Amino acid sequence: MKIIEVNDNDIYGKIFNGYSIMEELNKDSNFEVKQLVHNKFSDNPNVVRLFSDYNYNLYDYYLHKYETEILSTHSLLTVSTEFLKRNKYYKNSDVAHFHQVHNCRFSLPTFYELAKSKPTVISFHDPWFMTGRCVHPFECTKWKDGCKKCDKLDTLFELPHDTCSDLWNIKSEIKDTDVDIIVHSEFMYNMAKENPFTKDLRIHLIPFGINFDKYNFSNTKEEAKKELGILPNDKVIFFRVQDELKGSDYIVEALKGLKDKSNITLLTCSEKGLINELKQYFNVVEVGAVPERIMLKCYNASDLFLMPSLGESFGMMAVEAMAAKVTTLVFDNSALPSTSGAPEYGVLIKNKDAKDLREKIEYFLTHDDERIKRGIKSKEYVIKKYNYDNYFNSIKEVYKEAYEKQKYKNTRLLTEHHKEIDYNDNIKLLKQKIDIIKNKVMDYSVEDTTQGVVKFDNNAINYITEQNKLLFKESIVANKVRDIELEGEIKLKEEQLKNNEPKVSIIIPVYNGSNYVRLAIESALRQTYKNLEIIVVNDGSKDNTEEICKKYGDKIVYLPKENGGVSTALNYGVEHMTGDYFSWLSHDDLYYPEKVQEEVDYLVKNNLLGTKTILYSNYTIMDGEGNPYSDVVFNTYDLNRYS
Repeated sequence: MKIIEVNDNDIYGKIFNGYSIMEELNKDSNFEVKQLVHNKFSDNPNVVRLFSDYNYNLYDYYLHKYETEILSTHSLLTVSTEFLKRNKYYKNSDVAHFHQVHNCRFSLPTFYELAKSKPTVISFHDPWFMTGRCVHPFECTKWKDGCKKCDKLDTLFELPHDTCSDLWNIKSEIKDTDVDIIVHSEFMYNMAKENPFTKDLRIHLIPFGINFDKYNFSNTKEEAKKELGILPNDKVIFFRVQDELKGSDYIVEALKGLKDKSNITLLTCSEKGLINELKQYFNVVEVGAVPERIMLKCYNASDLFLMPSLGESFGMMAVEAMAAKVTTLVFDNSALPSTSGAPEYGVLIKNKDAKDLREKIEYFLTHDDERIKRGIKSKEYVIKKYNYDNYFNSIKEVYKEAYEKQKYKNTRLLTEHHKEIDYNDNIKLLKQKIDIIKNKVMDYSVEDTTQGVVKFDNNAINYITEQNKLLFKESIVANKVRDIELEGEIKLKEEQLKNNEPKVSIIIPVYNGSNYVRLAIESALRQTYKNLEIIVVNDGSKDNTEEICKKYGDKIVYLPKENGGVSTALNYGVEHMTGDYFSWLSHDDLYYPEKVQEEVDYLVKNNLLGTKTILYSNYTIMDGEGNPYSDVVFNTYDLNRYS
């Protein structure tokens, strides 16, 4: 059976978007699966781009902006559906499975026509397909009877004018497509059964499957903490920082109210810099958007996982945390209680109640036995409910059923002959002129939308091109101005610090460090502060460290010695330095260019020159290829912990 998985991208969120299905089902000789995407990030040959040229994506993006910002609609105007119905992998497939349709920006009227011409499966990863506009309706129930008079147009997907009722009516046409729908949580299943235009379609509840082998960690919790720059005795609270939808405001309020803030590290993923106000109370490690291997380290290092989201259709991170035996706290809304098995397994928090969240955090931080027992029970629960093999076997069965129930559509498809488009002649496809006056009051009926509904001609393309040229020109001018200002600032600083410019000795102890020592030396040489000496102490290396160091000539002070360990090498450098201060740079570490300058500025500003002072800073952890994945931020209000 030939399957085509369709989504906007392949790798990111791959368990949600068909990539994992493709990988797993291709192990079965009965299936041949490919994925069709707008944006390809992997090198997998089974993943195929919908557009052969980046310009198609660019045009589609501006078409989307015109649709949402001027016409106040979405998923009606696009070039994507035209390319899809002519794609050979789509046409030759037995079943087409669509994920995240709103991200693909298919034209719904045309999309429904395609769904009537081929066995089709659609995964509802969120409620968007059942509402007029929004991805999460929260407490609103207008999606049950037409989404009339929407009073929250500023949530995802935002629109300038209320066209929700019209869009709801267009979406309701799905009832005539005879498609199979997959949902992954009881919450989504119940919603689909309550929705007037999906309730009579075939709806399959298939919980996601988790590969639990990944969560049988070889490293201990203490080792994971060390790799992330977390003190071994700290309790670690892990959570995602993104937007208000993920409940960050409630987390901040709850954590600020903790009675005892000592010995706690906050570990965050996704966005950085959004909880700066907590850095005065806690140590904060922000890993940002990181690959799976780093996320697994985060789960391994954690004691509590917070997921007080205001809207979730499944809540994958809660399941992943529970698989790592991490006690998980969730708000009482949407899919989270059923997904996490709360309150028996996941810890249930009153919806939008920061006080209840704080009290539960305090309880589990101070009751180690309860927290550990809850974590063990959580893993047992998710292993039973989210079985990896059951998930993919269920997907196979849906494909077989969808094909048998919908194969009558193929006769219709065979009778339709599409003229192939010359993809190299994209102007013909993208410059179709539709006579729409900007201020005309539009009728959002299916008849209008299927005819085109956009003014996207030479003028629009030329406007976009000219705007890009202007922005490019402005960026060049801005960079030149910035460079001039920066040069002036450096000269001013040189004048100000002429009599207050201590000499700093950067000491680099190294043993068999030929793999990284060059990078360390280069980072020292790139310091913006210039009253420096760089001392490299070769602690009896047996590789070509000496050869590398000597290439720098008089740019560095090179001191060879017999092997005695890092402390002897560091002390040897101190004995020979001529600076007023020294800075220890390990041979496999790097300095940011402004490091020494900022530390000297701090000494000068605080009248600490000449005193016995030790300065330390936050730092970034990187992997062996130099890719940063974790920012470690120290709590300056609790310095005695590091003495």
